[in-house]
Amino acid sequence: MDAYTNWLVFPGALITDTGSMMGSFTMLGLLWNFPGSVTLVLSLVNATYNVSSVLPVVLQYIMDWTGISLACTMFGYAVSILAFVPVMRALVPSVEEYYKQAKAVLGVPLPKPKATLDICKRLGKGWTAVKADLRDHIWIGVGTGFASVMAIMYSSNSSGYGKQLFGTQQAGDKLANIQVESVAVLSVFGAPLGAKMVDAIGLRNSFWVLVMTIA
Repeated sequence: MDAYTNWLVFPGALITDTGSMMGSFTMLGLLWNFPGSVTLVLSLVNATYNVSSVLPVVLQYIMDWTGISLACTMFGYAVSILAFVPVMRALVPSVEEYYKQAKAVLGVPLPKPKATLDICKRLGKGWTAVKADLRDHIWIGVGTGFASVMAIMYSSNSSGYGKQLFGTQQAGDKLANIQVESVAVLSVFGAPLGAKMVDAIGLRNSFWVLVMTIA
């Protein structure tokens, strides 16, 4: 990367993130194919975001091992994504298959979305649904916020924290790499196991199991 290609960073990141979100969104089409494991499917979709955080570390390992440039590494990454597109198309159900499977599971057809956005109307309906259980939604929002804030602060400052703790920038960078790798491993193995437990014993019982584990 040089002065002539720096401008590509923003549009490249934007396109990559948009594609990642669309890919994860299409995976939600599998929900009705696994009606007894909805939480597991959702956890796997969310895990892809955490696993993707290890990509820069992997690319750096490849560059150090092979000696190739960042441009070549990113080109290879882009080619691998394009090669996987037909696989995704074959695995993910179409819109027609999604509605057909949903009707088979629920016994009634799902209402199809309107072609128009009607953002204000949709926000109003969403607020009506939230008001029906406002207290529960507030507790969930506050609890999720407090549960996430420390993890987010640590993950975003792990390099600086490691430098202050161990005294060198090299140690800080190593701690940041370890943190990224740990999150990826936990996302691959821990998240699906936890989601399977929720599907098996329910959300309330899983919550108390988590509390007892932390205690």
